Amino acid sequence: MNIHKIWIIGYFILFSALFIFLTPVYEAPDEFHHLDYVNYVAQNLSLPNQLISEKTVSGEGHQFPLYYILAALIVRIADHDHMIKINPEPNKKHVWNGGQFHFVPRFKNLSKNIFHDRNDLFSFYLLRILSLVFGVINLLYIFKLSKLFFPDSKWQWFPPFFVASLPQFIFNSSYISNDGLSNLLATISLYYLFKIQKSKTDTLDFVLMGVFLGLGVLTKKSLLFLLPVSAVMLTYTGLRLRRTKSYKTEKFVKNVFLATVIFAILTGWLFIKNYKMYGDILGNQMEKISMASFGIVEEKPLFSSYFLRDFPPRFYDSFLATFGWMNLYLPKSVYIFYSLILVSSILGIIIFLKEEHFKNCEVYFSAIAILFCLGGIVYYNLTYSQPQGRLLFPVLGLISILIVLGITTILSKINIPPFRYAAMVIMIFLFMLIDVVSVRSIYNFYYNLAQYS
Repeated sequence: MNIHKIWIIGYFILFSALFIFLTPVYEAPDEFHHLDYVNYVAQNLSLPNQLISEKTVSGEGHQFPLYYILAALIVRIADHDHMIKINPEPNKKHVWNGGQFHFVPRFKNLSKNIFHDRNDLFSFYLLRILSLVFGVINLLYIFKLSKLFFPDSKWQWFPPFFVASLPQFIFNSSYISNDGLSNLLATISLYYLFKIQKSKTDTLDFVLMGVFLGLGVLTKKSLLFLLPVSAVMLTYTGLRLRRTKSYKTEKFVKNVFLATVIFAILTGWLFIKNYKMYGDILGNQMEKISMASFGIVEEKPLFSSYFLRDFPPRFYDSFLATFGWMNLYLPKSVYIFYSLILVSSILGIIIFLKEEHFKNCEVYFSAIAILFCLGGIVYYNLTYSQPQGRLLFPVLGLISILIVLGITTILSKINIPPFRYAAMVIMIFLFMLIDVVSVRSIYNFYYNLAQYS
């Protein structure tokens, strides 16, 4: 493991651990609903049925099950009664608890004896640490993905550092949720897709692609966007190989078929279960019924005021840094800084493509994957009002690569090396400073008595 990988992983672990232990219990989106699902599986050794009241899990019971099965296994091993019991006290100042304020903690986090016993405390933080582990492995695969895009470049470390220092990614890797596993499996799937597209590969790469695509979909329904992305990339690759005759087309088709069969075997049982239990393979109608009582089922047209006015700023801010129940923001200067980075990177990508005579297919495939993921989010928001930027994290590795590609192209135009080096150092320092500000903001938000009385 090279020095860049060591310090970036260490940096991420440090800040993620700070988030884990500074963010109070349940002060993260739907953390208690995710834990309810884990507890249900750990207690019953079965999956919930959202149409039978005594087998229902409120809030997240509609989710695909792989994460909850893994987490339930940990709870059964770590907790003697196979259930994490927590009794937090609601913060009466919060509007959801009858108060007048939204930008305060949802729970009274300075209360004592929230956990039933030490076993529950240990198991709870063990599940949070599991999210950190998923984040670390995700970064390791972003290193591998970055190497495909920058094979001979000194910038291979920059995309994983961008992700490791992104406040929202650190936050998302610090609480109980299925996001960490689904984002990890999406990154691995994309790595194998780009590896297959970029070079002649053996059958094992296709096998692993099918395995991780299948496991990803078993974790979260939203990862189905990877299927059309895979179809586009594999079709293009097959046609290119046939045209150049650099690889046996028949072998390529057999490998794609093998990956498809593996995917079908891994996911087929869930689709059959959903069809028998809910009447459709994805459980879409069941999800709508399950979420009706939460006030987020609001069907709306694409050109409604929600998409034109409300969705973009909230989605953008929560991609960068919106903690708690989307009620803890960082200073405005943070969002302005990231906006400057984004605008500069877009300009840099245009310059890069022009210099490449607009022939770099890796950039186009990255954009296609990002757009398919974003399209799935928009489609989801046609029914459910969830303008959460973290939903774009399955393609965060590709986003970071494109941002670095654009930024480094801009920096390469600075002809004075000391100035170019100084610009890079300042940018890295600001990324790190924002993480320090994030930790301080969390501490000030949750450990101030005025927030509760």
